[in-house]
Amino acid sequence: MPELIASPPAKRLFLALPIPTQLKSTIKNIQKPWQSLDLPVNWQGGKLLHLTLVFLGEQPVDRIDILTELMENVGRQTARFRLQLEAPGAFPSFGHPQVLWMGVEPSMALIRLQRQLVLELESAGFAREVHPYHPHITIGRCPHELSRPDRQRVQAVLSKPPVLVGESGWEVDRMHLYESHYDEHGLHYTPLSGIMLP
Repeated sequence: MPELIASPPAKRLFLALPIPTQLKSTIKNIQKPWQSLDLPVNWQGGKLLHLTLVFLGEQPVDRIDILTELMENVGRQTARFRLQLEAPGAFPSFGHPQVLWMGVEPSMALIRLQRQLVLELESAGFAREVHPYHPHITIGRCPHELSRPDRQRVQAVLSKPPVLVGESGWEVDRMHLYESHYDEHGLHYTPLSGIMLP
């Protein structure tokens, strides 16, 4: 009988920019009046806020060192830059909101960083991202398919420009490799490694 070879353990990974404390406070202030409306949304805040650069999916743990080295190589070539919050939106579409987000200015520095990561990942044998890059910060998720009235309520919120109280821009000075995982307490994003930009 042939010996069964166990698959190496895997983690669900992504590369992202962490969100500074001041910007988290601004996003919290945006969410507050929306939360009072009792919308069918699980609001996301605190340690869950981030700006994804590349989603990697399930990856063997022995590739974490390769990903960290790749991130460091790209980071050394990337000067710090500023980003700015923009209007909110939803995936997969405004008509069918399931994931709510705050838009982020698609600056050339951000686009260059994301493209360089994708190119380096492809060269290292990682699968290419199939969707166009749309920079955003996820702030809420609808836990189920919305009824028409609930969908209209969520759309009404998204259609009004939010009041920005506090910092709405920030300097990008670091990049992290995160693990995404669930446990009995819910969703967690844990940084596995990180670098500072020059």
